Amino acid sequence: MINAHVSEPGNFKDRTLLRDPHQMIEGALIAAHAVGAEQIYFYVRSDWTAEIKLLEAAIEDARAYCFVGKLEGGGGCEACVYVGGGAAICGETFGVEAAIVGCRPVPSMMGHPSVVIHSVETVCQVKHVLSVAHETLTRVFAVGGGVQRPGCYEFPCGSLTLGELIYDVAGGLVPGRKLRGVFPCGVFSKCVAAEALFALGPRQVSLYDLPMDFDTWPQLGLSMGRGSVIVIDDAVNVRSIIVNLMRFFATEICGFCVPCREGSRWLHQMLERIQRGEGRPSDVELMLSLTDQMRGRVACPFGEFMADSVHSLVTLFREDLKTT
Repeated sequence: MINAHVSEPGNFKDRTLLRDPHQMIEGALIAAHAVGAEQIYFYVRSDWTAEIKLLEAAIEDARAYCFVGKLEGGGGCEACVYVGGGAAICGETFGVEAAIVGCRPVPSMMGHPSVVIHSVETVCQVKHVLSVAHETLTRVFAVGGGVQRPGCYEFPCGSLTLGELIYDVAGGLVPGRKLRGVFPCGVFSKCVAAEALFALGPRQVSLYDLPMDFDTWPQLGLSMGRGSVIVIDDAVNVRSIIVNLMRFFATEICGFCVPCREGSRWLHQMLERIQRGEGRPSDVELMLSLTDQMRGRVACPFGEFMADSVHSLVTLFREDLKTT
C-alpha cells in the first residue's frame, strides 16, 4: 500500500509528487517484487481529483508496457487507486489498512503482517537507493507559511541548513516582518521558537544553522517527518493559528481512546472560549496539563502529534493566549 492520503495542514509535498507519478509507480513495483506482493494499492485523498486522474493514466501506461498486470506465464503485480474518505485519521498506518478493507479506521492491536505500507516519497526514492550512493540521495521539502516563495524544493540530504532553506531558497520573510517560530517537521510536531538553541555535541546551534539531515534531528528530539516546514511571523494572529489547528485535531480524531477524545474536546472548548475573549487565568496551565496527560496514554501517533503540537504552541505563545 502506498499512502498518499496526507491530511496534515500545510503539507502539500505528496500532492506535488503525484502530479508526475511514474517514478512512484516504478518504486512501488520494485518494493512489491522485493516482498513478493501481488497487489499494489495507491491510497489517495478523495479531493485530489486531478492527481487521481494522472495516477490512473500513469498506471495504464505501465500496464501497456506489461510492467503492471498479471503475466501469462504467471507472476506479475496488479495496481489500482483506492480513493480515501478524506478523514485525516485514515492517513495513519492503521487507518489505511482499515479503510481499504471497509472497516472503521481505529487503532488495532493486531495489524496485518502481510501488508507493507510506504509513503509517496519513500517509494519515489527506491530506484535511486538501488542505483547511487546514500550520500547523493535527495529530499523534497515543502516550505510554507510566512515566506516569500512557498513551494516544494529538492536538495541532497544534509546539503543545507534550515535557515538556508527558509531564507535563501524560500525567499525569507516579507521585509519588515519578524520570525516568531517554525514548525520544522510540520504541524504534527513541536513548534520551535525563533531564538531556540540546540545542543549538537560540544556546541550549540541556532535554528538557522540546524542541518537538514536524518542523523542530526533525532539527537535533538526532533524528526524530519514528512519534510514540511511552516514559518510563523509576527504578521499572523497566533491565537487564530492555535484555535484553527486545534479545531482540525478535534474534528479529525477517531474517538477510539478516552485521553484523545476527551482531551481534544476540552482543549478545543478552552481555545474557542479564549478566541471569544472569555478566557480564564487558569486556562493556559490547564491546557499544558491536559497535553501532558495525553502523552503516552493515547492509542496511536495522531494523539501524540496533537499533544506535542498544542503543548509547544501554548508554551511558546502563552502571552498571546492571555485575555486582556
